[in-house]
Amino acid sequence: MAAKTRKPSPLLQSFGQQAQERKAGIITSDSRFNHSFEAAVDRIHPDPNQARRRFDEEEVRSLAATMADKGQLQPVLLADDPERHGHFVLVAGERRWRAARLLGWDSLLAIRYEGDRRVAALIENLQRVDLSPIEEARGLRQLMRDEGLNQVQVAAALGKGKRDISATLSILGLPDTLLDQLAAAGAAGGPEVSKNLLVEVATAAEPVQARLIPLLLSGKLTVRAAREAKAGADALSRPATKPAPRLSPAAVQGLTQRIEAMRSAATLLKPRDREGLSRLRDAIDALLGKG
Repeated sequence: MAAKTRKPSPLLQSFGQQAQERKAGIITSDSRFNHSFEAAVDRIHPDPNQARRRFDEEEVRSLAATMADKGQLQPVLLADDPERHGHFVLVAGERRWRAARLLGWDSLLAIRYEGDRRVAALIENLQRVDLSPIEEARGLRQLMRDEGLNQVQVAAALGKGKRDISATLSILGLPDTLLDQLAAAGAAGGPEVSKNLLVEVATAAEPVQARLIPLLLSGKLTVRAAREAKAGADALSRPATKPAPRLSPAAVQGLTQRIEAMRSAATLLKPRDREGLSRLRDAIDALLGKG
């Protein structure tokens, strides 16, 4: 006699289904992703070595208003502070951290970053559109020095062209005192000098650069004026060349007819005439030999 097939208890079926759902939601230790957690705001500290030095307070207030209304939509990126146990160093998201402090929040949603935080912070900052040209150039230099990268490798990491990287780095050829002065003026809310203008001045020859820098500081220099100054200096430095003389067909024909007429008339040549015609023949032979 065949044994009866027992139907599972509906209660056990329900428990089994819930267990499977919970199992599917468990984060395994070998997950490829770093998962978010809550970090105390007062245990998060900015990275003193990051490229970005200035933060627009109006932008921070605007972000704080958005966070107060919508919440924190993107986690900050944190690395363990090597000098303070239980504290973190900001890798990315300092504006969000500043906005949270402005709102008086106790904690922020965060993701732990275990790689080289200097590289991550530099790349994150260098991909920002509001980074000043001087901050960008100095950040590139720091990234290349710290990681031993060349311009091609940096361009690939940032998704930019090598020519753009090279042009940006050329800004650092300007005197440090000038760059510090321009950076301080921008941080204080003054007009920011464009990257193109800085590159034009940086790539000018020293005498031209010396004339352009006071105009740059006064805010009276434009990209067009800088290029015209450089082009004018280049033109003056080139040696003047005279255009090559051209031989007129009419002049050649006239000279030929005169010589043929003298030969037809059996003109007796004086020694001086013979010497002149001899020099002419040599000159013609040399000219024809070049062709």
